[in-house]
Amino acid sequence: MPKCGLKSITASEVRLKNLKLLRTVKTMSGQICTRISQRQPMKKGSELAAKFRAVGEIEKHHEERYRAFLKNVETAQVFEKSEVKV
Repeated sequence: MPKCGLKSITASEVRLKNLKLLRTVKTMSGQICTRISQRQPMKKGSELAAKFRAVGEIEKHHEERYRAFLKNVETAQVFEKSEVKV
């Protein structure tokens, strides 16, 4: 079988790359919404600016959650049981 020069990757490597990409998208979309809400033509107290600010905050929260999840995936702690029993 001829070699095509492509490196084979595992499914877990693909998932890790996708999580990193998603984290980047969340970061960028949060920043974009925040910047749009601060633009000059939009009145500071306008309803539209408030909505963009809210979306920016939501995306920031999502980014933090993806960062924590990604850290757990990278350190293989995602499926470990915690010591706390409910």
